[in-house]
Amino acid sequence: MSYADTVCISLDKYLIPEFGKRRRTSIVKANLLEFRVSLARLPGMGKASTMSASRVNHIITPLRMILTEASDRYDFNNPWRNIKPLKEPRTKVEPFSLDEVKKLLRNVRPDYRTYYIVRFFTELRSSEIDGLKWQYVDFERRQIPVREAFVKGYMGKF
Repeated sequence: MSYADTVCISLDKYLIPEFGKRRRTSIVKANLLEFRVSLARLPGMGKASTMSASRVNHIITPLRMILTEASDRYDFNNPWRNIKPLKEPRTKVEPFSLDEVKKLLRNVRPDYRTYYIVRFFTELRSSEIDGLKWQYVDFERRQIPVREAFVKGYMGKF
């Protein structure tokens, strides 16, 4: 699923039903905080009893952006002002140690070695790595510019 898909789901499932027919002047900070609380009470995915803070923040981000842009463009006080995102717990990440990475690289099939080197030693997203082409690798500058990404079965240009 792409970021655009995620935003469309947030708009269609949550934001438009709640705010779509309301006048801008009727939306106040209290409405935004109440809506956020109502999202946080919805059932979560998997074992989670309620929606995670991260998911709630992702749902309301387009609303924050819309209100911020509109307030700048049409010169009104943004009701979103001074509302901070919900605090998200830190995810415990246990990455491979450098020795483990070296061991994996020594033992992986030769035709996958370059792929895993790029995976381990760059901060590229999966879609960006899957969209890489040798023609974009710049050995002189030691750069791998991201020019395309592979999303939902299609190659797209940046």
